[in-house]
Amino acid sequence: MKKRVLFITIYILMLGLQLSVAQHREVLLRNGLPVIAFRADSSINTEALRIAFGMSPEQYALLNPIDTAHASHQHTILLTVQSLLSDSCANKHCVELYYLAQKGDHFQNLSPLFGKANPRVLKALNPTYELELEGKPVFVGFMPLSLLSPILAHEQAKTPTDIPHNIEHKKFPPVYTGSGLYATEYAGTDTSMKEGKARYFKSMAGWYDGKFYILSSQFTIGTVVKVTNKKNQQMIFAKVIGELPVIKKGESIVARLSSAACAALDVWDENDFDIIIQQ
Repeated sequence: MKKRVLFITIYILMLGLQLSVAQHREVLLRNGLPVIAFRADSSINTEALRIAFGMSPEQYALLNPIDTAHASHQHTILLTVQSLLSDSCANKHCVELYYLAQKGDHFQNLSPLFGKANPRVLKALNPTYELELEGKPVFVGFMPLSLLSPILAHEQAKTPTDIPHNIEHKKFPPVYTGSGLYATEYAGTDTSMKEGKARYFKSMAGWYDGKFYILSSQFTIGTVVKVTNKKNQQMIFAKVIGELPVIKKGESIVARLSSAACAALDVWDENDFDIIIQQ
C-alpha cells in the first residue's frame, strides 16, 4: 500500500513538473535577439517551425549553424520570439516567457527587445520590481501554446533556472501613458517653484491609473504639483502625499517620486535626477 502511494505521489510530482514546463519558458539573448532554446530530434520539422516563428533562412542559419533539418540526433535549436509576444492571454492556451536580467539591464533597454515600444509596458508587467533588475526573472509576455506544442512534445522535461512556477495566468489592463490623473486638480496659480535633485520611492501605484505621487517638505500634503525632468523636459502632475524622509548629511534631495512617476519622466535607473517642481 505504501509503495502504491509513493508511486502515485511521484507520478503527480512528475506530471506537475511537465505542466510547469509547458506554462513557463526562459528567453535568452543571441546576436541581440530574444530566442528560446530547445532540444529537438530529426522527427521535428524545423523548417515549419522557422516559418511559424517568422524567421528568414538567413536569420535561422545565423542562430543555428548546424543543419538541424537533416540531423539524425538531437541538437539545440534557437527560435526568435519577439514578434510573437503578447501582453495578455485571454484563452489561457499560452506560455509565459521570462528573461533572466543581466548586469546593466533596465526596462528602458529591454523593452524594444521584447516588442514593447514604451518601457512602462514592460515595467507594468513586472509591478513588484523596481529599477534594478539584475538576476531577476523578468516577465516579457505570453506566447500561443500551439507554437510550442511540437517542441514540448519532443524535448525532455527540464525546469528553467530561477523561473517562478506558481504564477496564475492573467490579463493586464492598459498601461497609463498620460501626464497624470491629477492634472485636472492642478491650480497653477502659485509662483512657488523648487529645483534640485530627486529620487524614486517604491510604489505600485500609477502604472494603470496615472496616480503619480511625490514626497516633499516644500509643499503642503494634498497639493498637486507639476514636476518637470530638466534633462528631457518631460512633465507630469503628482500629488504630495507626505514629507521628505530624513536624508543623510550632505545630501541635497528635494523630493522623492513614485516609481510610475519616474517612468513617466523617462527615468529608468536609480541615479538622482534634476527636476523642477511648480505649484
